[in-house]
Amino acid sequence: MSLQSGGRSASARKEAAKAGNKFVLFLRECLLLLAMQVVTVTYVAGLTPPGGVWPETKDGRLIGNPILSVTENVRYIVFSCGNAAALVASAAVALLLLCFGEKTSQLPRFCNLLRKVMLKGTVALAVAYAAGATGNKLTTIFASVPVALFYLLAVIYTARWALVNEEEEEEDFLVDRDPGMARSMLTAIFVATMTYTVGLTPPGGFWQDTQQQGRRAGDPALLAHHRVRFELFFVANSSAFGFSLLTIPLVLTNSSVPAHHFCILMAQLGLFVAYALGSNVDKSWTIYGFLSGYAIAPMLWLIRVIWNILPHEFLKQPFGETGKFSVPTSFTRAIQGGPVSSSPKVGIDPFFILLFTTLSTSMTYQAGLNPPGGLWPDARDGHKAFDPILLARQPGRYMAFTYFNTLALVASLVAMVMALTETCQKQKSRILDALLILDMMGLIGAYATGCCRDLTTSLYVVSLGGAVVAYVVFHMAFFMSRSQLEDLIQEDEMVERHRDLMLGILGASLTYQTGLNPPGGFTTSDDVFGRHLAGDPALLSTYPTRYTAFFYLNAICFMASLFLNILFVNPLLYRAGIRCRALFICMLAVLLSLMGAYTAGSYRNLVSSIGFIAFSVAVFVFIIVILWRRRIIQEALIRSTRAGPEPSNTTQPADHQSAHDDDDDDDDDDDDDDDDDDDDDDDDDDDDDDADDDDDDDDDEMDKRLMYTVTIGCVGTTVTYLAGFAPPRGFWSDDSNSHAAGNPVLRDTLAHWYRVFFFFNTTAFAASTSIMSILPLLYTLLNFLKIQDPLQKIIQKFTPSLLVSKSDIILTFLKAPTSLHALGILVAYATGSTSGWNNKWG
Repeated sequence: MSLQSGGRSASARKEAAKAGNKFVLFLRECLLLLAMQVVTVTYVAGLTPPGGVWPETKDGRLIGNPILSVTENVRYIVFSCGNAAALVASAAVALLLLCFGEKTSQLPRFCNLLRKVMLKGTVALAVAYAAGATGNKLTTIFASVPVALFYLLAVIYTARWALVNEEEEEEDFLVDRDPGMARSMLTAIFVATMTYTVGLTPPGGFWQDTQQQGRRAGDPALLAHHRVRFELFFVANSSAFGFSLLTIPLVLTNSSVPAHHFCILMAQLGLFVAYALGSNVDKSWTIYGFLSGYAIAPMLWLIRVIWNILPHEFLKQPFGETGKFSVPTSFTRAIQGGPVSSSPKVGIDPFFILLFTTLSTSMTYQAGLNPPGGLWPDARDGHKAFDPILLARQPGRYMAFTYFNTLALVASLVAMVMALTETCQKQKSRILDALLILDMMGLIGAYATGCCRDLTTSLYVVSLGGAVVAYVVFHMAFFMSRSQLEDLIQEDEMVERHRDLMLGILGASLTYQTGLNPPGGFTTSDDVFGRHLAGDPALLSTYPTRYTAFFYLNAICFMASLFLNILFVNPLLYRAGIRCRALFICMLAVLLSLMGAYTAGSYRNLVSSIGFIAFSVAVFVFIIVILWRRRIIQEALIRSTRAGPEPSNTTQPADHQSAHDDDDDDDDDDDDDDDDDDDDDDDDDDDDDDADDDDDDDDDEMDKRLMYTVTIGCVGTTVTYLAGFAPPRGFWSDDSNSHAAGNPVLRDTLAHWYRVFFFFNTTAFAASTSIMSILPLLYTLLNFLKIQDPLQKIIQKFTPSLLVSKSDIILTFLKAPTSLHALGILVAYATGSTSGWNNKWG
């Protein structure tokens, strides 16, 4: 080996080690986000199974029991097993990432094992989709094709990861990743989870009885009157699901083949086609669904023009002196787990404000469109068909829920907009504090009033939140030393690296919707013996013990996760909680409560519940045993190496030393010359690194901003996509009274309200989709064109006050779709959550 090549190889090894460390951190974050999203959708799917539930007790069938377990028992068993396996595997991965320390979670063998487990969990998710989302032979065949392809790909990658030795395993992590992989992985996770939910609960609902000729309970209602439309929708939704699943192993493997870009593009195309076909049955509105991306372009351009002609003095107030739209540097550093300013003067972290408010917006939007208590199935006893039952039975409770839920939604949107600028975040921190308090109070108030039917139970639910707060406070007070308290203001690298694990708890807030709409649905009539009233949970009358267990476990999970989300906003509090491990204990309690609530709400007999718990424990113990066995083998190899001959001195890293022992022995005679040449090479490398620092920092900053942009777009797309397939008031369940089963009720009863809701929900969907996909494509295009000064001068001629660089060009395009998305959400919520229920000002 020459001296010069030896110098370059040392520098290359340093760069490879740095790249490997980045990929390990990236892989850990991807696994945690994927695990929590899979837990989210499988939890909801288990509580609201495909095929629906029996609406009443008759012919030996209990109200609230799954229809599919009677009509197609084998299919239901396959779905239930696949869904449970995906839930258990994902929960095990999340628990292991939360429980193990920083050093262990960054080891390649640890990440490789979790990668295998998560891939198997994703295969189980695909199997559950194929079993639960099919309605006829065509859909069954088409759903099985992507599942079979994904299974084959999973087997190939699992065999590849299992056959490599430890050295090859570490080298696999040293390959520098494509910067676009993070955005592809984030988009794939959200697309896969939203298409999974929609595939199991398709638009139009299910047939709930077999009294009509040719109909079978549990089949999609749209198959009767809109067969072609439903099949095309299912093909598009399944295509998006399949392509998003194919993206996951490509990213987890750190593949150098840029196939994930093509898969994401096809998944987003399938998502758009599925929304246009499934969200409406009218041709004119279907055309708008297809062209909504082009229809919002004039609106975006109008907002852009208005933004440019605003006085410069007006732009100074919310957007700083230059009038530019800027993302706070504190939260852009937080995206990659870097150190965040912990000055005691700034008590709010904009990154967590934006995450929390985005999540709160999605929860309250769905809850407002699907209020608790269910809907009247007909116009008996003087009630209007498909009006909220709770509005007639307990109008005060229903109005309180509506106002609390609306308060949380509005506070979330306002806080989201304010947190987008650094100027507002610094000067209006007290207003942001007040908005977050209002948001949290609105969520707690809406949950306590919506999931309960009496004052005593509501007080019990609120007291659970107080118990969580009291525990954390007492834990910090009695289990933290004085030295730990004094060091809270100082930066702690261990704490900052653990911060990304806290993001996993955001997925537990799914319990908000399941608490308001529990498994089994609601009763639609009063019992003649007085055992239940209309609007009461169905499980409360058929399985009271199970419902009670589900109710309190779900409430514990919701209150704990909500408190933790708020706690993470303040750097001093979350650092104290991490150091004394109070937050870790709370998060473990949340995940365990989630598993317990799933067991109580998804199964109807003791044997199935015990089987699920035993399976969960077995999977977790199996993973622990594998890790323990590999650790013992690793320690034995280390001891045997130490017992051998002493290796020669070298300045190479320990993990690469054995691979270069022979080279060191051959070059012993030239050590002095090597030192001088290596120093020169190191100086040259340092000069080159310093010259590229500015460009790398700009690229990293832009990548962080785009990552946040994609996150907002993904969450917005998810909530509007699901709302388009589950409009307010639901669907007709039969063909009586000149109505077609599967058609939206609001379309036939209050057509003008439905048109407004559909238009603005579709507009918000198109805007959020553009945020998710168009901006990264624009960034790629700008990189491809390599904009030079002449082109920038031409652009600046039209917009001289804003566009000065490539970053400003992209961030300028961000303002219009974000504003349009917020406007669409607000108007769609106002029309969909009220729609003539005598509370239009709610």
